[in-house]
Amino acid sequence: MNGRRTTWLFALFAAWGALMSALLCLPASAATRVAVMDFAVNGVEAHLGRSVAELIITDLTGTAGCEVVERGQLERLAREHKLQASGLVDAQTAVRMGKLTGAAYVIVGSVNAMQQTYILAARLVDVQRGTSLSGFKSVSTTGEAGLYDATVRLTGDIVANFGGAVAPTRTPPGRPTPVPTRRPLPTPRPVVTPKADANTIELDLTKDPGRPLYKGAYASESITEQGTALVAKKEGQGVTVNRALPSTFMTASVLEAEILVQHCDGALVGLVLTGKEGSMCFDALSDGRTRIRANRLTGDKGRTIVNGERWNVSWPAVIRVRYDARLKTFTGFANGRRVLSLPLADRKDIPAFFPSWQVGFYAIGRSDVGAGDYAVFSKLRITAAP
Repeated sequence: MNGRRTTWLFALFAAWGALMSALLCLPASAATRVAVMDFAVNGVEAHLGRSVAELIITDLTGTAGCEVVERGQLERLAREHKLQASGLVDAQTAVRMGKLTGAAYVIVGSVNAMQQTYILAARLVDVQRGTSLSGFKSVSTTGEAGLYDATVRLTGDIVANFGGAVAPTRTPPGRPTPVPTRRPLPTPRPVVTPKADANTIELDLTKDPGRPLYKGAYASESITEQGTALVAKKEGQGVTVNRALPSTFMTASVLEAEILVQHCDGALVGLVLTGKEGSMCFDALSDGRTRIRANRLTGDKGRTIVNGERWNVSWPAVIRVRYDARLKTFTGFANGRRVLSLPLADRKDIPAFFPSWQVGFYAIGRSDVGAGDYAVFSKLRITAAP
């Protein structure tokens, strides 16, 4: 009796050992590998295609059951095999990139502009089948201002599609296939609106231009019925009037400043955002040129970072700057037209001007003649999106 019991116990342990060995030999639940190509652009700046791809990568990186190919690896393989990793990528190229990176799926897409409407279009390419599984679309009706929210919606659609695509490739026999969990997508951020509220500062420059005031030896300022007049009697000399910002504006995701210039005679006018290391200036010259300059707080005179398109010079004029901390872009507008946009994501030569402590406007002399160059400013509006 004892012998039979012992034999039965040995058989039981042997069967249990064999079962555990088989289970241990099964591969762990593998994440599905996904590659994201830079989006093509139609009617918008080239850097926006890369920015949209970066936002999608960020959200997919935190999605359970999904492993995202590193951008560096993608670009290195593209160079080695002379493939296009950005812009308009066809399905054949996407499939080849997927095979080189070991990705099961490749996301390709485009950013398209039709006046103030931006359309994001994306496709999910199955590398093994060589076909597009799904198409996605997201629209911003407020132009670049709503591009972040449109990207969040697009990513949400793609992640939802992964509920079927991104799943463990093998599960132990008799166990249900686990449903992949996804981290919640970030809450869409509000778009800046022009109405006066807690996120808007409006200054009547016929009464108070703001403080502190920086002034060159050959420059002066005065308050007139038309607004604050800044006069520069020597080339390169000028006056800058700064407005200190509340803490809620310093931590904003989008900061925008707009100045109404009633009249200008010869002077260079513009807006400046100032932070802990320096400032970024958007210049609108009376000869039609535009540019962005960077200044460090060490006292340098600043240097031109990029020249923009020419603007339609007419007075009164509205000059506007916009910094988007999410897309890392600094954009300048003159009389309602965007004349330049500077991507800052990979720039190491620009001083930290954000979070911005102050927003200012200025007039700088361009010639040494008569009573000097001058400009009259009547309204300043500063808006922020948290």
